[in-house]
Amino acid sequence: MTEEVTTTHGERFPLGERLGEGGQAEVFRLGDSPKAVKLYRSFAQSHLDLQRARLKALISTPSPSPDFVWPEVLIEAPRLGYVMPLVSGFIPLHALNKVEHLKRVDLRTRLQICYRLVEAFSRLHQRAGFAYCDLSDMNILVRPETGEVKIIDVDNLSVGDMLPPVVDGTYRLMAPEIQSGDHRPDIASDLHSLAVLVFQTLLVHHPLIGDAVHDGDPAAEQDALGRKAVYVHHPTDASNRYTFKYGGVQLNTLPAGLRNLFEETFVRGLHHPERRVRENRWKRELISTLDQLVACPRGEGIQAQTIAEPCRSTTECRWCGRQITHVAWVRFESPGTGSESFKTVCDGTRLTGHYCKTAQELDLTKEWARIERYDDFYALKNMSSEEFSVYTDDGRAPRPLPPGKSVKLLRGVRVCFGAHGNIAALATS
Repeated sequence: MTEEVTTTHGERFPLGERLGEGGQAEVFRLGDSPKAVKLYRSFAQSHLDLQRARLKALISTPSPSPDFVWPEVLIEAPRLGYVMPLVSGFIPLHALNKVEHLKRVDLRTRLQICYRLVEAFSRLHQRAGFAYCDLSDMNILVRPETGEVKIIDVDNLSVGDMLPPVVDGTYRLMAPEIQSGDHRPDIASDLHSLAVLVFQTLLVHHPLIGDAVHDGDPAAEQDALGRKAVYVHHPTDASNRYTFKYGGVQLNTLPAGLRNLFEETFVRGLHHPERRVRENRWKRELISTLDQLVACPRGEGIQAQTIAEPCRSTTECRWCGRQITHVAWVRFESPGTGSESFKTVCDGTRLTGHYCKTAQELDLTKEWARIERYDDFYALKNMSSEEFSVYTDDGRAPRPLPPGKSVKLLRGVRVCFGAHGNIAALATS
């Protein structure tokens, strides 16, 4: 007889195959549906009552981001649990730093993963007011082909003062004040863990584990993650230097903006949680870095792109030292304010909302336009449902660019992205 689960509303559903298990619970497919069920093991009644209250609070709150695998329905029998979306085709974040993925997952995808991760936690912290408390490269799943992110195990979230955290975090990812037992997890400690995950995804080593810690005993490592923590790339304190004999990516492969945020978090904010970098600053700098990427013909995997010098038509690859020529840039201007930004372009460059519209939040999802490369020119294609306008320097009236149509980005051609739209043109060096 097929085992069933019963919701708080009395609905019954068959359990399908078991998908996995951990110390707290087992996960099953819900019949043959695109849903999964997490069922807790037997615990003390007080623990189950607290977890039930936590789940009810989460279920009554809309998911702050589609990247969270959010509880949908409470299960009461045969054990306490909940229904959630089924996730497939993803791998744990830590797998990106295995050799096969270092050769396969490029810098652009890694930056996109970091952006989506930071964006999801920005919504969790700032919109919902929850702390995750146990960020781990095991409960963050990614799809290497697309840079998509899914965050699982959200049932341990801290829901305000009424439902405090039940876990302290994951070793090597906990903030120093949590590692040392001086504080309980909160949003500030999440910010440290988030920065460590971004650092490891882009640089493939740990920001607090230098050579001496690698070569030392476990007690030394615990000290290096707690009260005695020192950033491995500290500008003045060389006591915990990392010399890359255990692998990793050099810090100077990233632009100064990201390097500065790492220094701010792991130097000034390391033992002062209130000084840690907030998500919006990470988002802006990750987008800025994506905007400076250019392909290196010699590179593959994480070395497939390098950072170009802003608005320069030539740049030196930070990986191999090769001179890369014919780097093309698009200039975006915001009418009224006159503010401008720049982005490298290649075949298939997607332009999302914040490039095309004024006062638009940073975004990597909705595509408004695409830049396509031909033998001797670039063209901009309208991917939206809005009509754009094309201006030229010859004084003629603007002509429409309907959805699905393209225009050559020649010298003197400017494209306005519809109502409240920015203006784009090829930049000349």
